[in-house]
Amino acid sequence: MDPPQVLVSLNDASYTREIVKKTKKLSLSVLPQTQTIDIIKRFGYQSSRTTDKWADTPHDLVDNLPVFKESVCYFILKVASMIETSHHTVFYCDVVEATGITMDKPMTYSYYQEVLLPQSRKDQTK
Repeated sequence: MDPPQVLVSLNDASYTREIVKKTKKLSLSVLPQTQTIDIIKRFGYQSSRTTDKWADTPHDLVDNLPVFKESVCYFILKVASMIETSHHTVFYCDVVEATGITMDKPMTYSYYQEVLLPQSRKDQTK
C-alpha cells in the first residue's frame, strides 16, 4: 500500500475513540514483552476522561502526540477513513511516521493473555 495503512479498532464508549474521531490522528506505541502489567492497567483499566494517563508515564511528543519512551517502535497515524460497527469504530489510518526504537520482542495480545494476565491475577491473591 502506498501509503502504508494500519487498522485500529476502538470501543465506541472510550474517550480515545472520541478524540481520534475528532482530531483524525493518533500515535501507536508497541510495548516490549519486558513491560510490566502496570502500564497496561494505567492505559487499559481507567478512562482518560478522569485520569491523565500520561502524567507519570515517560513519553516524548512527536507531531504533538504522546509516544511511550520504552516502546519497541511507534507509529504516527492519520485517519483516512472509518467504519462504525455496533460497538466499535475501525479507523483506517495512513502511516505518517514509523520508527523502531529497540530490538526488543514486541508484546502481543496473546502474550498479555497467556503470561501477564495470569501473573497479575496470581499477584492479586497474595
